[in-house]
Amino acid sequence: MDGQQRLTTLSIIVLAALRRINSLISSGVDAERNQLRLQEIRRSYIGQLDPVSLVVRPKITLNRNNDHYYQNFLATLRDMPVRGFKASEHSMRRATEWFLRQTGSYLESLSRPEDDHGAILAGLIDRMSRGLFFTKIVVDDDLNAYKVFETLNARGVKLSAPDLLKNYLFSVISRDATAEAHDEELDRVEVRWSDILERLQSENVTSFLRAYWGATHSFVRESDLFKVIKRSITTRAEAYALLSGLEDSLETFLALTDPETSSWPADDRENARLLKMFSVRQPFALLMALKRQVPSAFSQVLDAIVRLSFRYNVISNLQPAEQERVYSRVAIEISQGRLPSAASIISELRSIYPNDDLFRANFASKSFDTSGSRNKQVVRYILSKLEQHQSGLAPDSAELTIEHILPERPGAGWRQFSETEAKSDVYRLGNLALIEPSRNQAAGNHDYEVKKGLLSSSGLASTSSIPSEYSDWTPDSVARRQGIQARHATGIWRVSQLHE
Repeated sequence: MDGQQRLTTLSIIVLAALRRINSLISSGVDAERNQLRLQEIRRSYIGQLDPVSLVVRPKITLNRNNDHYYQNFLATLRDMPVRGFKASEHSMRRATEWFLRQTGSYLESLSRPEDDHGAILAGLIDRMSRGLFFTKIVVDDDLNAYKVFETLNARGVKLSAPDLLKNYLFSVISRDATAEAHDEELDRVEVRWSDILERLQSENVTSFLRAYWGATHSFVRESDLFKVIKRSITTRAEAYALLSGLEDSLETFLALTDPETSSWPADDRENARLLKMFSVRQPFALLMALKRQVPSAFSQVLDAIVRLSFRYNVISNLQPAEQERVYSRVAIEISQGRLPSAASIISELRSIYPNDDLFRANFASKSFDTSGSRNKQVVRYILSKLEQHQSGLAPDSAELTIEHILPERPGAGWRQFSETEAKSDVYRLGNLALIEPSRNQAAGNHDYEVKKGLLSSSGLASTSSIPSEYSDWTPDSVARRQGIQARHATGIWRVSQLHE
């Protein structure tokens, strides 16, 4: 049912008012009539109090994690303990305390005699309840309920696929369980599910579910994820298999999303870091399947995917949707044992590998607005690889800065560029060079004649060679230099097997 949090919040407001009325009774303020008000409000909105056990027979029941605290401490108006409870239970306690303070402030603001407070609170609850409007929609099954929720949810917030999946898995697993084993079994499943969520922490749970499903079953859009899984998982054995599969694949997913903390070899960590820097997640399904089924091929395929991703995503900006479908198809073939080697897997990626001519042309015109931190990282990476290709030495790009030869704010010494050319050329790769911070600061917005000396004195071969190769810095110089960079890049970011 949609609105569970709303109903719980409304109930907590009523309970806060009841606590306030109960304190009036304890203080002897209009005790007899306030006792009647407390009993009637509790019966109408919370539930009937059993006179023997003093346990409320509730009108609402919360989920398994929160119902005990709600029924035993909130609904009974007992003191609310603070230690040894779940975060959600603390949230209910804090909400009750907050509304208790608000009702007190409200009463104070009216400046009415204390004898009137019980009637005022009862009137407040009555007005609140009369202003509520409920809609009941009857559907055939929970799939249709899901569609109704997404269509009519007034907040515009989509129902969480992970929450839907959890509830569905619980219902499947408990379907044939005996009454005695039911709670114990669900507790074990709850612990396993909570462990998955805890390990994911800030990572998007839906992204993980999609990647896993794409690695083992089929490509699925996020909006269809729950529907597709529900139609495929119908037995307890399948539900447990899904849970185990998620647990087995989680480590690879986490290593891909947070490579700095993984225990992978250094080269694999670096390649995972590059995918993260490229903001590329489309290969995750394939890599999760690969790590599980053909771990010996993982490093070679990961390296090939980084090169492919650089060509396809970073430089060519091609459509990621088709790319993700290909990765998912290959991932499923890996999971089914039909692609047992790195060579066979890489060959299946040929359709999403931009050829040399396309990549060279896209690289030759590529620009990166370096005002953003992500683009700065990518540019440093590209220029470092070009420097390594030219000098044979890998510079520490983190210790270097990006020099815009044509400055971002050119002065009078840059009249060789029209205003339009300056805007289009300033962030082109051909206009960018790695340089030491002190030289970058000294270069500032000076004209090219001043910059020549600073560039030529750099310890980087790809930077120090610029003045000798270009006597002037013009739009043609930018284009010619970037064309040379593109030829080098074609060899650097190449998957040799896809050229055989």
